[in-house]
Amino acid sequence: MKQQFISKTREGAKVPSREADFLQYEMGTKDPLIGGKRTIGGANVDQLRKGVDYPNVQSAIDDLYSLSQQIPINGVIMMTEDSPPSAVQQVETIKFGGAVLNPDPDQTKATIHVYGFPFVFDNTTNASSVCEEVYNTFNDFVTHEKYFDLVTRKGLNGEMLEVRFIDAVPHPVTNKTENGISMVGTIDVQAKSGYGTWSKLGEVDLAVTPAVPIYYFQRIA
Repeated sequence: MKQQFISKTREGAKVPSREADFLQYEMGTKDPLIGGKRTIGGANVDQLRKGVDYPNVQSAIDDLYSLSQQIPINGVIMMTEDSPPSAVQQVETIKFGGAVLNPDPDQTKATIHVYGFPFVFDNTTNASSVCEEVYNTFNDFVTHEKYFDLVTRKGLNGEMLEVRFIDAVPHPVTNKTENGISMVGTIDVQAKSGYGTWSKLGEVDLAVTPAVPIYYFQRIA
């Protein structure tokens, strides 16, 4: 029996599955990095088996994962900068200010969202107490290896929260006020894409004029 492929025209706005194989991915005019012949996200045989022949999210994720393994463990790479190709996690410090106040006079509590997570406080709760509650919850996430890699409280009154994200994705800086509490973020460390864990082996000067330093890094994980 002939395979019935799913197309945008045939299916319209209906989503046939929660699987990422069925979610359209716009390839645009990006470079053909896969096999030197196609762009990231083009359908592969795994999606064809499911009747999908258009660019999709699952294929894009699989392609990116395969590209992350460019240098195998114990492989060596040369760089003209004294920095390995490992990822760098973004670090942000949020300063909390004000006091909780629900604009509805009939309500004695209000919700404050931090990175989308809801926290409910009594009216008049100060910024330091808000920061403490957020810190406790986020630190629990760190323990369970979710969302954040490290969370620290700072500031004279403990009203500042420093977070290091578990991923290496650039995240928008925090800048909002909700129910009396202001949250102003500062990016302390910018995220940088990369992969693996590296050990520096040494450096040499390339025999050109002027000399160019070359740094050697070995991938250890």
